[in-house]
Amino acid sequence: MAVQFDSNRDNWCTYDNFAQMYNNVYEIMVDTSVAVKLDAAAWFNKDGNEVPTEENTFGQQSSYKWTCLDLVLFMDKVGDNTS
Repeated sequence: MAVQFDSNRDNWCTYDNFAQMYNNVYEIMVDTSVAVKLDAAAWFNKDGNEVPTEENTFGQQSSYKWTCLDLVLFMDKVGDNTS
């Protein structure tokens, strides 16, 4: 079965567009008090505690820290379209 993609995908699927989307999501999280914006990016461990160096970290550095992670819901609907 052939799957046809939007012919404009290359036009809207850019780094700048994704960066803008993520920045907007983070701003909303700060506005709703489920996260705070840090003065500088920091490393965190699996428990969400800030650690001074990259050793024993989980993920990339972040400029945001969760304050109420139990109030955040992540969803991803992929179905059978793995692209």
